[in-house]
Amino acid sequence: MQVISFGYVYKGNFTKALREYFGIKLKKLKFVLTNTFERIILSVCVISIKSERMVFEQLRSIICEQLELQPSQITMESSMADELGADSLDLVDIIMSIEDEFDVDIPDEEVEKLRCVGDLVHYIEDHQ
Repeated sequence: MQVISFGYVYKGNFTKALREYFGIKLKKLKFVLTNTFERIILSVCVISIKSERMVFEQLRSIICEQLELQPSQITMESSMADELGADSLDLVDIIMSIEDEFDVDIPDEEVEKLRCVGDLVHYIEDHQ
């Protein structure tokens, strides 16, 4: 896992750092870090972004294996059933793999609410 140092973020271009390391595109981002507390908050935000990306990549790997898809076919916005073609048995297998991989429990009533890959990523992050 690559970490962006305070020096790079503080002295460099934060928008460029987000784009290079996390694939995030921002039009404009202006800020001034006036004290250590603000730098710590900024680093927590960067770690959070990195965590989401890592969860997505692990989840994408599980989905690729279960549905025999290429990684490029899966985005955060991909619908599990409509776009990725997962039927109910596929979803059960994927959920079981997610529970094992991420050590989370996903109740049946929650599964119905998780329609796209991004929903799964956010659920995993919130319940780890």
